[in-house]
Amino acid sequence: MSAFAFRDYRLLWTGQLLSNLGSWLLVVAVPYHVFRLTGSTVATASAFVAETLPALVLGPVAGVFADRWERRRVLLVSDLLRAGCVLLLVLVRSPDMLWLLYVAVFAENAAGQFFRPAKQALIPAIVDRGSDLSSANSLSSLVEGVVRLGGAPLGGVLYALTGFTGVVVLDAVSYLASAVLIALVRVRSRGGTTGDRTVGAVLVEFRDGARHVWRSRLLRGQLLVAGCYFAGNGALTALLVPFLTGELGGGSQQLGLVLSALGVGFLIGAPLSGRVADRITPRTSTAGALAVLGLCFFGMFNAGDLLLVTVLAGLAGIPGVILLVGFQTQVQRLTPDALLGRVSAAFGTAEMAATVAGSATAGALAGALGLGTTLNAAIGLILAAAVAAVVLFPAGHQRQHEVLC
Repeated sequence: MSAFAFRDYRLLWTGQLLSNLGSWLLVVAVPYHVFRLTGSTVATASAFVAETLPALVLGPVAGVFADRWERRRVLLVSDLLRAGCVLLLVLVRSPDMLWLLYVAVFAENAAGQFFRPAKQALIPAIVDRGSDLSSANSLSSLVEGVVRLGGAPLGGVLYALTGFTGVVVLDAVSYLASAVLIALVRVRSRGGTTGDRTVGAVLVEFRDGARHVWRSRLLRGQLLVAGCYFAGNGALTALLVPFLTGELGGGSQQLGLVLSALGVGFLIGAPLSGRVADRITPRTSTAGALAVLGLCFFGMFNAGDLLLVTVLAGLAGIPGVILLVGFQTQVQRLTPDALLGRVSAAFGTAEMAATVAGSATAGALAGALGLGTTLNAAIGLILAAAVAAVVLFPAGHQRQHEVLC
């Protein structure tokens, strides 16, 4: 992995690994803690809303400021704020303090909205935009595979051993360790905005990012294709537990096994994803990854055997990581540095909105049409995204003068 030759990227990558692992420890611990305190599914679901709402509300605005401010400093301050927000969870020991948990979770994820686009914009400044960029993105996906594989199960084990407080403190420490590593990064990067604090100026800067996406055929097509994919994937994710329990008679252990298999697929596919991004056109790689994903999901959600479901989940992780690395690399290569924060944030917000919409729609449709029909409709949406990539994406790689226009 050539990106590891860059000292600053090694620091950033290690910090990302630690902070992401710490965050995934809470994936199990927070909802379990809420449910143990209240016994309410509504209260537990509200914690998920508090986690996702900042991406929808603050995502585009965070991208504007990621282009205004020095990006390494944005990452550093974001990690410190998230460490402080997480520590507030230690105070939540009874149902009447649950409001503080929602506030802390919302604030933690709000700070994270500034972290993500700043990180996306800083990586090309460290490794440039050639083959080292795709290597860096594939290594970032390797982090996702590691935390998917071990983060949530480890959080459950630590919750049993140390209680909620122990998991929370460990997550805060991971953010602080990430901040220390980011402070050692030497590269400085910022966008080209004026820094005018008026609402009108922020809207103009956001419009500039949207205009860039609209003018690029590949980015414009990717936004639509990604929306279809994330809506379908959100629906499948929302219905995974009902499918495993209702159709296969599985439980929490089987769910953990399937999610771990998906993490293994991410780990296997991560080294391949950079090569695919460099050697295969975006249209071919995106359409191919979506088609293979759709077929894996079709077999997975129409299988009557838990072992087959687990194997297919692992196989789905390989084209899944290739798809995500391709999306990320295309945005970075087709966007000038001055716009990269807000364009990355715009894509992140659109992906989250599509995921939430797919999840919410799936719940309603499953009750009206049945679980199997809804699952296959979501898979059909992913296959439709593959067709859309063929139609909407240009046939070859865009030339550099088209990239930075």
